[in-house]
Amino acid sequence: MIVYAYSLFKYHNQTLMGTFVGDSSHYKMLLIVLLVPLAKLCLDNGGTKWLFKMMNVFAALLYFLVAVQFVIYNLNKTVFLHAMSAGSDIPLLNGTLRISLSWIGNLMILYNFHMFYKDTKDKQTNKVKHFVLFAIGFVELIVISRVRGTTLAVTIGILVLIFADRSTQKTMMKKMLIVVILLCGFFGTDIVSNFLDSFSLDATRAYSTTARLYAIDFYWSAFLKNPLFGIGFADGTVNATVVHGDGRANVSDVGIFAQIAKYGIFILPVYILPLIHSGKRIAIIWKMNYVENRQLYLALFMYVLVSSISLVSIDHFRMLQWPIFLVTIEMAYWSSINRIKIEEV
Repeated sequence: MIVYAYSLFKYHNQTLMGTFVGDSSHYKMLLIVLLVPLAKLCLDNGGTKWLFKMMNVFAALLYFLVAVQFVIYNLNKTVFLHAMSAGSDIPLLNGTLRISLSWIGNLMILYNFHMFYKDTKDKQTNKVKHFVLFAIGFVELIVISRVRGTTLAVTIGILVLIFADRSTQKTMMKKMLIVVILLCGFFGTDIVSNFLDSFSLDATRAYSTTARLYAIDFYWSAFLKNPLFGIGFADGTVNATVVHGDGRANVSDVGIFAQIAKYGIFILPVYILPLIHSGKRIAIIWKMNYVENRQLYLALFMYVLVSSISLVSIDHFRMLQWPIFLVTIEMAYWSSINRIKIEEV
């Protein structure tokens, strides 16, 4: 609210609603208040299992719609999922359809991998269900979504799930087999070469790389000019040069760098300090061998941390992910230190 009040004073050419909404949906920051009702619901329902199950249903529906859209587009060039792109134009990348899996689709890739990979007494049908959803989600991430920052964060999360825990001879063979399969999939195709080439200034996506480099420098300079409030809640339509510079800077492309410029020093209580706090919670949880899903909590933390570079959780496209992550870690910590059995995931 302090940053909002500053923005009203700073940008006289913006309306109250323009400052509250803007082209970056500033009001979505208020979703952080969902921490309280989410925590209450988790306590009433005995844990976060209901929440992850519900998100997985939405993710499954999303995977289905994305797959259908991909097939239909390749058959007759029809697009019906415009809302899944950043704008109203047909979302294309290098001439082929590109659709985001949204934060929920990306997050559930890690969840489903964990649920089929971990050693539990779950029914075989549940293991198969989670494997199928993981496989579909991961393939769509690589083939259809093709967001470099998300691909990197999800891959690191999967590696954490594989290698984070202690290994027996049996589990080590299982881990090596999965890694070999992943490596064959990556290096046996052009996935890795295309991913690395996309960062080259001579690549097809060179503009994307140079635009992000410009945006990082632009937003960092904006923060240094006003470390207390940054650019605040400037409306990118009314005050385009303040938010987008020469037109290449986009708040949603450079993660934490843009958010530092947006919130100034208030980024500390909004994001950085809660993230550090969650990291400390996970460090404590990790020492408790009886916590069943500690690998998943570590993987989620690494996913959020790595994605902060470009697709930070407090961006307006992903804001709902932030309170869900914080509640999940707090519930796990609270139940662990009190040795209270809850339905974690």
